[in-house]
Amino acid sequence: MPAVLIVGTSHEFQRATPNVPPDVIDAFRDYLRQVIVTKDVVLIAEEMSSAGLAENGLAQSVAQHIAGELGIAHDLADPSPEDRERLGIQQRNEIELAGFFAGIDPDEVEAQVRRSYDIRENFWVSRLVGSNHFPVVFICGASHVNTFRDKLLALGHDVVILADNWVPDDGPSDSFKRNSLR
Repeated sequence: MPAVLIVGTSHEFQRATPNVPPDVIDAFRDYLRQVIVTKDVVLIAEEMSSAGLAENGLAQSVAQHIAGELGIAHDLADPSPEDRERLGIQQRNEIELAGFFAGIDPDEVEAQVRRSYDIRENFWVSRLVGSNHFPVVFICGASHVNTFRDKLLALGHDVVILADNWVPDDGPSDSFKRNSLR
């Protein structure tokens, strides 16, 4: 079966937000380039949407830039706001806030978060399977890595986790890693 290579990381690295030092973004770009070249990747897909980029004042993600540079396909695989509403997907913070004000048991809140994550991850799976471009690198938040892998494995895909939670190697931005990724 086709290979899916999963890279879990912080969305800050995907978006190159202003609070992330440029050398950290450069390290992420270098990492993606190396993976794409050494693994003969034909598609980069990611947990990101055009609306998510626009909310941060960005035209493209780091992965989109790399895909264009290397001449391979790219997919913003996260559901649009309209798809999220149609599918009943909520963000973790929305579920937690509603649960807090409603006095819902924290275990039930976590179960609601997991159900919402399952819907999103199934959406990503359908996009990957529908694209039929393999091998693919899929970039997602670290909290999705194992459950997303399990969904793909259940469908018979060959899946490799390249990074559970990618962070830059030791270097000038080491203090950034320690302070912002907790």
